[in-house]
Amino acid sequence: MKSIFLVFLVSFSAASHSNGQVISPSYEPQEMAAVGVTAKKTYFSLESNQISQVEDFQYDKGGTLQKRSRYVGNREKIIEYDEFKYDDNGVIVNKLTYVKTRDSGFVLLKLKAYRYSNGLLISEKESFPLAQYFDDYEYEYKDGVLISKLYYSRDSLINKTVYKYENGRLKNETLYDKQGKMFHSIEHIYRNDTLIETKHFIISGELLKTIVYSYNKAGQLEVENMEIKWPYSSESPHVIRYEY
Repeated sequence: MKSIFLVFLVSFSAASHSNGQVISPSYEPQEMAAVGVTAKKTYFSLESNQISQVEDFQYDKGGTLQKRSRYVGNREKIIEYDEFKYDDNGVIVNKLTYVKTRDSGFVLLKLKAYRYSNGLLISEKESFPLAQYFDDYEYEYKDGVLISKLYYSRDSLINKTVYKYENGRLKNETLYDKQGKMFHSIEHIYRNDTLIETKHFIISGELLKTIVYSYNKAGQLEVENMEIKWPYSSESPHVIRYEY
């Protein structure tokens, strides 16, 4: 899949389990090129052979994603896993995240419920049973295309993400706080219809980081190379390699 199309030009419900890969409800175009991934391995750099984290993906016989597991190191210790639930039409309705504890084994950390209208995802409710609170995400569209996402915590608006398009492709996404002040923005760069880079900017307009995307001959996402550009960032550079 060399070309990356806007998932919200079609219904999210149709795209959510295409070929078994769950697509992020907040539009991330690179995920459309990662359909069917079986493992994601994180390294410290392009040259490094040391694995810091692994994610494994398990599918049913029909190719629908059932479970995603996360490990420290090269599968040395599992730290959490997600289970995905679907309705009778194969549309994702719930994601359950379990975390490993010292005393109780795995416990349910959060439950995410998806709600749809006219074939489009309109909201997510993320509940945290242990902490007894919840977050909500609401999605707004224009002509079937995602234009904004609102994040609420305990019914209080926290922030809003606005999506802008150019030539039918996502160009910019900007995060605003509840007062409407710009907090963070991401610029998407393409070669033809293929996403090749994202640039992430902080509130001052300074470049925080870049992520460069590389693909195999089949057009599948193969490598994400994240580099830190802002000297005061708490993040660390890393490389993610995809296996199919």
